[in-house]
Amino acid sequence: MRSVSQERNMPGPAVEAVSRHGDYEDLHRILVLPPCPSASPPPSIHCDFPSIASTPLSWPSILTPYLSNALTHSGGYTASDISHHTTFFTAHVSRWLGPGPTASNNPGYSSAMTNDHTPFELSFSWKSARQNGTPIVRYVIDIFPPEPYSDRRGSLKRALDAIASLKTLATTEPRLQLSVFSELWTHVTHFFLDREAKLHPTPCASCAPSSTFMGFDLVAAQIKTKFYWLLPSCPSIPEQLVTIDALFTSCRSVDSFFASASFTAAWSQIREHVRAHANILQPRMLSIDATRWPAPRVKIYTRCVFPGSGNDFENIQPHLTLGGHVALESDFESTARALWEGLVQREGQRMSKYCLLLWDVGTEGTIDSKLYVMCQEIPRRDAVVAGQVLECCRIARGAGLLEAFAKKDNPSAFISEIGLAPRGAKTEVSVYASPCWFSRRLWKDREDVQVLMEKIRCPVRVGVEEV
Repeated sequence: MRSVSQERNMPGPAVEAVSRHGDYEDLHRILVLPPCPSASPPPSIHCDFPSIASTPLSWPSILTPYLSNALTHSGGYTASDISHHTTFFTAHVSRWLGPGPTASNNPGYSSAMTNDHTPFELSFSWKSARQNGTPIVRYVIDIFPPEPYSDRRGSLKRALDAIASLKTLATTEPRLQLSVFSELWTHVTHFFLDREAKLHPTPCASCAPSSTFMGFDLVAAQIKTKFYWLLPSCPSIPEQLVTIDALFTSCRSVDSFFASASFTAAWSQIREHVRAHANILQPRMLSIDATRWPAPRVKIYTRCVFPGSGNDFENIQPHLTLGGHVALESDFESTARALWEGLVQREGQRMSKYCLLLWDVGTEGTIDSKLYVMCQEIPRRDAVVAGQVLECCRIARGAGLLEAFAKKDNPSAFISEIGLAPRGAKTEVSVYASPCWFSRRLWKDREDVQVLMEKIRCPVRVGVEEV
């Protein structure tokens, strides 16, 4: 369902933008080390990437250029917008990332956000044809615990500090135009923290220390904040559902939306479907975000594991519809089917073994479904992935970012996920791109004779998994 606030969030023509969306001759300005493009942004906005050999490495020095250059090349942000967002990231967000890579350029913390433990991910979203190929830029970070070898309790406690900081900023810095649900996010984080003592009295080999992700949608000068809670891996699916039941019930004392008949009916429908397919559907993450401010947006992320019989789209479609209870827009269904069938590897050792589903509960109790193609499960280079998105997704045609990816000659795997969501007569598409700070040096010669690319999964201590 398209809400009024979402409709207002579409970027208009980028008349004052620093660079038009077609100015992507050098993709390196977005995701990898420069040279500079032919049309450089003004010196006040230009960001050079640090050398991998430079010491010491910090996440602000590594990641600020990724954000700045993504905003610059998107074509939808003014010089003032770019300065506003990069300053906010450097001054207020990057400190929750913790220390940067080690002196030998290895992860200092096994972040569960990405396969190579880079604790930051950019995304580019096309929601409307009125964007004319110009994406909304977003990013998400993994909140680092005080100690690198902490368990989930450490990162949850750190998340409480981050929420308190955002609350203060929203109150004292109105120019930031920051939307937050500080009381609700604090309540949810305390809920999971209180559960940890009973769930994990001793170290757990199955659960990552990562627990909380923090994201930001950058709409012109506005900052729409999102919080995500990664569910522990060790409970059974029935146990997970009981925990989510208890969480949503407890949230009624904080926000009346959770006590509404519309929300409880929607969650009951989702819950029953997951319960009935517990051998296939695995709840992985919950999110409450402020993109529909002042109403909370509640999202349930679930891994859909394919049975041994295959991973055709027919194995996904019944779960997108919750067994026929949710109607899918015809364009969304046809687009999702075409993209999936154009990318997935159906057999062999590199067969895609799962996808990710999102059920989005609207303010009136409506349920929207979203499909995530997990590109780390797809043995295709970025050029193939971007080419299929351009071919299958009408709303993204003419997007300079995707066209640049599609023209890349060298094998790369920056694109981590493709998200598809119904958007009326068309289908919204989001491209998620990790900087892949720890794995990109390993991409050379990763393709076999079938032009299938082996994706890099950096070593990780036992039991840590990505979403």
